[in-house]
Amino acid sequence: MGTVWQDIRYGLRMLARSPGFTTVTVLTLALGIGASTAMFSVVNTFILDPVPFPGGDRLVEINEMDQTHSTMQRVSPLLYHNVESRSDVFEKTASFAHDIIDVHGDEFAERMLGCRVTPGFFEIFGVRPALGRVLQRGEGGPGNDKAIIISHSMWQRHFGGDAEVIGRKLETSNKAFTVVGVMPRHFQFPLRRTLYWRPFQFTGEQLSDAGGGLLRNWWAIARLKTDVSREEAQLSLDALNQRLAVDFPGKREGQIIRARPLRDFFVDPELQRTLWALLGAIGFVFLIACANLANLQLARTESRLREVSVRMALGAGRQRIVRQLLTENLLLSFLGGLGGILVAAWGIRVSSSLVPSFSPLVQPVGINHAMLLCTFMLSVAAGLACGLFPAWYACRVQVNESLKESGPATSTSLGQRLFRNALVAGEVTLAFVLLVGAGLMIQSVVHMLRVNPGYDPTNLARISLTTRYGWGSSEGLERWRSQFPALADRFAALPGTTAVGLMSSSSEWRYWRAQGKEEPVKLRLARVGVGRSDLFRAIRVPLREGRLFEQGDTAEGQTSVVVNESLARLCWPGASAVDKRIWVGTGADTSVRTIIGVVGDHKE
Repeated sequence: MGTVWQDIRYGLRMLARSPGFTTVTVLTLALGIGASTAMFSVVNTFILDPVPFPGGDRLVEINEMDQTHSTMQRVSPLLYHNVESRSDVFEKTASFAHDIIDVHGDEFAERMLGCRVTPGFFEIFGVRPALGRVLQRGEGGPGNDKAIIISHSMWQRHFGGDAEVIGRKLETSNKAFTVVGVMPRHFQFPLRRTLYWRPFQFTGEQLSDAGGGLLRNWWAIARLKTDVSREEAQLSLDALNQRLAVDFPGKREGQIIRARPLRDFFVDPELQRTLWALLGAIGFVFLIACANLANLQLARTESRLREVSVRMALGAGRQRIVRQLLTENLLLSFLGGLGGILVAAWGIRVSSSLVPSFSPLVQPVGINHAMLLCTFMLSVAAGLACGLFPAWYACRVQVNESLKESGPATSTSLGQRLFRNALVAGEVTLAFVLLVGAGLMIQSVVHMLRVNPGYDPTNLARISLTTRYGWGSSEGLERWRSQFPALADRFAALPGTTAVGLMSSSSEWRYWRAQGKEEPVKLRLARVGVGRSDLFRAIRVPLREGRLFEQGDTAEGQTSVVVNESLARLCWPGASAVDKRIWVGTGADTSVRTIIGVVGDHKE
């Protein structure tokens, strides 16, 4: 043990005598190990193990598939009600849909994206709020839907992290919500930018066909019972699908119900390909770092051949020399591993910020104990791999020749030249692979920039704002009508402004019915200005058919709507879409729109 401590002390002195070499080596290892660890941690969180709960393998997402068009759809309230009743198959079930509220402030309102969730939503994940409680079974029904649970980010931003937030009010246009809970920082589901969750329960009317019970506007998740496999659950859903096809003839043609692992909900295919590609690129960088480190070690060993010869001439055995050199490499690896942890902690934050906000998160993104152990194992392996050959080469030195002043102290052997050439070739090969990948990515970006967006993007600026008056009342609508045109006039008066367009859009997709089409279509509605604030004229979207909005279309009771080419082609192929109708809802809640024009498709 005494000789080991002697080797460590001597190694530290030698590293301190070469600060340049030590700094470069530690930084190289720290960057390679830290970047690899950070990227693998992100991949593990978002791809390999996105649902780390006990029994997470029994969590499934239930959706419908349109076999005719090979598209995945959400579920209808009626289907979810039937799934919820299958207590012999599913231990817990929950449904949710996107939601938007405008929370009032002193002067302006803040538009917030959240979710309406059915009872049992949080129990499925087995997650508890950081403050307060979860939603209770009786909440969400008519007259009992004012409770709200907020996210950690909303708690910090809107309430300043107040520990007494439970019981505080959130004022909207037509309702005041009471905060009953705050979720942990890491719970961000179904989107990373979800700010709140409020309760909802389906009524009898909403479960009927006439009340929109067959419109697929909801997501559904469930936890299988411990003695039920996913295959058995799928058989039960197949039987349910057959019964619904009989109960609603002609309305479920080509539809199937599918239960897939909930982890598939987290793993977006495009994100998966991107993260794996980044992990592969970082892996190449780590290999290049190891090759650089081996070259540095080999060069340093050459400068220490005379020192090794003197120590061997004084009686040091080859085993002791190898152990001393490997000890120095392990010290470098240990320092590089410590630096790698710091780089990984910073890299995880950077890498996580690159993940799109639509990717959900239900666990903290960080270096767990397994990844910490893996980091040190990587550092030790790198030290051994990069120092073994130089140590072996140093011990093969001819003592007599090396001690001679004219000896080959500065020459290189054939084995050394082959090893160095192999390292250089490996570095060039790995760098070439990275260069080709970077070139392909640049080419993809260039192609994306050349895609026609469907409008003229030259000199366009987008300004986003939310007033403190929402759409929930006639007063709010009237204030919008009076304030926004005034704002448009003020923007138009700015020097250099040639046109102003107004738009208020919803991020929620809903299923609407179209005249002459049996199946509902998924649409997203936006309100736009007219006249001097006409959005289509401002961004120069081409008019394909009919006309654009005029002042008369803003009168009370008008139902005019302009649609894009995709909707017209989908619902009325080969025919004119002008004067056709679309509607959503039933009874007094029915919203009907008459098409007056068709504009070209344009990308956001």
